[in-house]
Amino acid sequence: MKKNLIIAVVLSLTFAFYSFQYIRYLIELYSVIKRSDGTIDFSWAEYVTPILLILNLAGLMQFVLSKYERSGILRAFLQFNILLALIFHIFNAYRKIFPNLEPLEHANSPLGVLDFIGYAYLIFEIYVLITLQNNLIPVLRSQEDGSFTFDDVNKPNRFLHRLFDLLSIIMIYYFYLKIGSYYRIRFDENRNYLVFFETKAYFPLTLFGFLYYLIFEGVFNTSIGKTIMGNMVVNNVAEKPSIIQRIGRTFARIIPFDALSFLFGERGWHDRIANTYVVKVMKKSPNNPPKELG
Repeated sequence: MKKNLIIAVVLSLTFAFYSFQYIRYLIELYSVIKRSDGTIDFSWAEYVTPILLILNLAGLMQFVLSKYERSGILRAFLQFNILLALIFHIFNAYRKIFPNLEPLEHANSPLGVLDFIGYAYLIFEIYVLITLQNNLIPVLRSQEDGSFTFDDVNKPNRFLHRLFDLLSIIMIYYFYLKIGSYYRIRFDENRNYLVFFETKAYFPLTLFGFLYYLIFEGVFNTSIGKTIMGNMVVNNVAEKPSIIQRIGRTFARIIPFDALSFLFGERGWHDRIANTYVVKVMKKSPNNPPKELG
């Protein structure tokens, strides 16, 4: 309980800080609009930031009002925010560690205190997500002999996994392109080391989707789609899959038409190859202790 309270307090204070910063930004933006002729281009940030703040608030309210029993919205927000922060911090660190790659007039200061605070908070978010994930157990079904088994999620669930994951990948990838194009413009006089941004979009998006699953399923044993639907990945004895199984699932997704393979069987190819299942989850508690399969 104390750990959950600390998590809720830290995340609430951070939410209040970012909300205050966003309100200040809106006030400044309003003054700019008043001084202009009324025609101003809004960037993607004007739309992404309020969505993230609303998702953050909804997740905190669900977590606190349920007395720390429910965390689905908060976990989905953390996953989304962690990947966005990873992309931003990687670009930001690269820009500051190698300032000589920029024209002199755009030289940047070295990594400062605020940068390291950002890294520390990112590590905290990762810790919180791992903690919340470890509090989940698969929903098991009792059998006539008193033992337990589990049911793989149905095809509509799998379809929604894919849909939510695809939408998340596209949104985060769009952020990646915006950050990349920003630095490409800044480095216009010396672009050789950024040539990878000139690749056609299909390959980077495919690669980004691979990294999305590699990070979330490899480290956190979930994805944004599975979190939204209240599901998780388990092995054949309803336990957390090994790291080899989780990474194997990701590599199996490279197989052409794997995304549609669940339509032709109970499980997708990436599940059958890795010997994993996707099941419903519930919060681990004294009333819901982990059970062993018969």
